[in-house]
Amino acid sequence: MKMKVKNLALQSLLAVSFFSLGYFGAVTTDPAFALDPVSPQMTAGDPQLREALKNHFINKFFNLIDATESQKKELNALFDEQCQFATPIREKMRSKGLRMAEMIADESVSDQVMLAEADELKAMRDEIATRRRNTMIKVRSVLTKEQKELIANRIKARLTGNPRLGLRLDR
Repeated sequence: MKMKVKNLALQSLLAVSFFSLGYFGAVTTDPAFALDPVSPQMTAGDPQLREALKNHFINKFFNLIDATESQKKELNALFDEQCQFATPIREKMRSKGLRMAEMIADESVSDQVMLAEADELKAMRDEIATRRRNTMIKVRSVLTKEQKELIANRIKARLTGNPRLGLRLDR
């Protein structure tokens, strides 16, 4: 019995080690494996992929709320407006982030300069967040009471970790 347990433990350890080495090898040879496939870093160079992902999530949202055609048209316009506003700011944020990464390694850059750059990045992020908040209010005005309740329950489910809150039990 002891021999089987030792054997099983050794085999499990070897399997975990090989999978870890395989993942580590994939990450070091191709950095794309290290990124989140839906992150902006992965879609930054491919506008078609970015557009496809945006459409996927918008259609998923429309299916969730069972949107009417007029709602889809109005909401699509709001989402497109938000994307057009945020895209150039996100590009600036990305370039500032790269510049800050270089500043970290540069001993000649003072802490005040680093803090000023960080404050500029924060201001850009706040600008996008403010606009997103205003878009959320506009989206809310387009939705019916039932759709608002459904979204509220989904948000609660995600924030609390209780998936049952996101279920529509009234159907």
